[in-house]
Amino acid sequence: MDVELAKVIELQNIMWLLIATGSVLFMQAGFCFLEAGSVRSKNSINVAVKNFCDFCLSSGTFWIAGFAIMYSNSQQASNYDYFFLAATDSPKLLAFFVFQLVFCGTASTIMSGAVAERTTFVGYLTIAFFVSGVLYPVFGRWAWNGSFEGLNLGWLNQQGFVDFAGSSVVHSVAGWTSLAAVMVIGPRIGRFCQESRPIQGHNIPMATVGTIILWFGWFGFNGGSNLKIDDTIPSIILNTNLSASFGAISVLLLTWYKNKKPDVPHVLNGALAGLVSITASCNSVEPFHAVLIGLLGGVIYLFSVRVLEHFKIDDVVKAAPVHAVCGVWGTLCVAFFGNPDILNTGLSFPEQLWVQTLGVVVCFVWAFIPTYLFLKFIQRWIPLRVKPEDEIRGLNTSEHNAHTEVLELLQAMERQKSETDFSKSVHVEPHTEVGQIASEYNRVLAVAHSEMANAKQANIELMASFKELQEAQKQLVESEKMASLGGLVAGIAHEINTPLGVSVTATSYLEKEIKILESLYKQGELTEEDVEKFILGANEGISIILMNLTRATELVKSFKKVSVDQSSDKCREFDLKEYIEEIILSLKPQLRTSQHTVNVVCPDGIKMRSHPGALSQILTCFIMNSIHHGFEGGKVGEIMIKAQLSGNYVELIYCDNGQGINPENLQQIFEPFYTTKRGKGGSGLGLHIVFNLVTQTLNGTINCQSQPGQGTEFTIQFPAILEAES
Repeated sequence: MDVELAKVIELQNIMWLLIATGSVLFMQAGFCFLEAGSVRSKNSINVAVKNFCDFCLSSGTFWIAGFAIMYSNSQQASNYDYFFLAATDSPKLLAFFVFQLVFCGTASTIMSGAVAERTTFVGYLTIAFFVSGVLYPVFGRWAWNGSFEGLNLGWLNQQGFVDFAGSSVVHSVAGWTSLAAVMVIGPRIGRFCQESRPIQGHNIPMATVGTIILWFGWFGFNGGSNLKIDDTIPSIILNTNLSASFGAISVLLLTWYKNKKPDVPHVLNGALAGLVSITASCNSVEPFHAVLIGLLGGVIYLFSVRVLEHFKIDDVVKAAPVHAVCGVWGTLCVAFFGNPDILNTGLSFPEQLWVQTLGVVVCFVWAFIPTYLFLKFIQRWIPLRVKPEDEIRGLNTSEHNAHTEVLELLQAMERQKSETDFSKSVHVEPHTEVGQIASEYNRVLAVAHSEMANAKQANIELMASFKELQEAQKQLVESEKMASLGGLVAGIAHEINTPLGVSVTATSYLEKEIKILESLYKQGELTEEDVEKFILGANEGISIILMNLTRATELVKSFKKVSVDQSSDKCREFDLKEYIEEIILSLKPQLRTSQHTVNVVCPDGIKMRSHPGALSQILTCFIMNSIHHGFEGGKVGEIMIKAQLSGNYVELIYCDNGQGINPENLQQIFEPFYTTKRGKGGSGLGLHIVFNLVTQTLNGTINCQSQPGQGTEFTIQFPAILEAES
């Protein structure tokens, strides 16, 4: 009867172990959901297939050699009986093997999320093989060897090291391996750029489902580590649940306080941090200890995340903070909170703390350093990181040639952009969200195409109107030129009239004196004194006549020369100072009536070959603008024209002390048809013509500075020697 009862108990234990194995295997689905949801959609397929393939690889590796290395006596490197386990072995051993196999798979798959979105598929499988074939079995041998037989055969557990369900053996090994891998591979493109936002996972609800699945699987992870079903299982599961809950609560409150809103990915990881933290001591602590372990586990997780970000270490799913750092905390909690009677190590608190500390240090040294050196070594032959263009395109396509509806839509939109052909609609996948987006995009394309056609027609009409406007502008410019010329002629005619009038008066006076002299001569009353008086008056009158005729002749010549230059667009040689003075002379009538003064500062002897007519029109426009627009309100203005030769260029500065130009008008003065004198006739300042003359005719540059109430200054630079146009 006792034998039969023992068989029933053994079968119950095997059944419990197999149920726990199934729940731990289900954690693979949890990791797949969590990691696929935490990355961008262009990499989700790659992460999923890595989770699938690393378990396949670790299963084979652990079956071939990993289990034999992990569970052998201290005198042998491996247990040859455990290579290639067969169905002929004991059911209890096979159940224990598959339970340890899914633990090995968990240790391998944790890393896939840390190095996601930039690691090559072959590089990742190489690291997974190294973890499942070397790191996990060897450290598991040191900490757990003999657990199947109920003995302590590993050198760490012989020292009294306790890790009930694998805070260090599974999670810290995987976490430190992940940290080494992300440090060797480097961060994702754009992860730590100041101008870019943090990279967000594409499906946080999926990541949430994955976390819940992991939570469920952890009940089997911790409960199954008891290796039998007894009255301790409920407390183990209770402690596991409490630590996870309060780990999430602590992170929820801290992120809510700091960011004014709860951070969902951090809250999910807070639950995982609580689960990892309780794993080593879930069988030996009280529920309120589990609460404290979870709360502090969440705080430690957030702090370690800050440390990684400070050093710009890109761990996508925060595997190192959750599994490595919280695994350390959970392992130390065995000494802090574990019941000595349950631990049954016979060690005092300081001794137990020392042994637990030794274990976590050995775990770090064994997992981190060999992984770092191994990856540095193999990356010479095996590429660990994809090319930048493949990373940007997404690993779904570059690593697996897999396509998603979103990617196909983006590619279709990119083709339209590169070919600038928006006449064709994109493909609409029916009954999908992406299909709805594509349908709406096609509607937008249809509207845009219609608007583009309307815009094209409007552009044709606009060009026709613009041509008409150009013709009107030309006519307006010619009208202003004629008006300006007419005013100039009227002014010069008035100026010439003065010397001619004086000459006529002097001539009339001489004629009158001659008649008087003739009368005296006929009457015989002409004296020598009368002759001398006549000669003196005649000389004075002739002098006045000659002086005024000379003045009139000079005015006519200056007007003729400037007028000829303004009507011609040909280059010729001229003296700069003399020509400026001739321009000023031609404008003397306007200046004399307004009493404004013009001062010219220019060195002698500057010989030029350029367009004098353009220069004349420019200075005339400046001076007339100063007279009519700048010196308003009866103000007597002062104009200064400075010219100098700077290298091969002439620098001409025109400034006045007029009312100036407002800043908002200053930005528009060279625009066509611009005027500050709306409603007063004409087209305004006419500086668009000046701008064209400077830039197109003289091949120069012009800029303007002005302060309201202080005057305006124009600076023009143009070549002193301009090649004649053919």
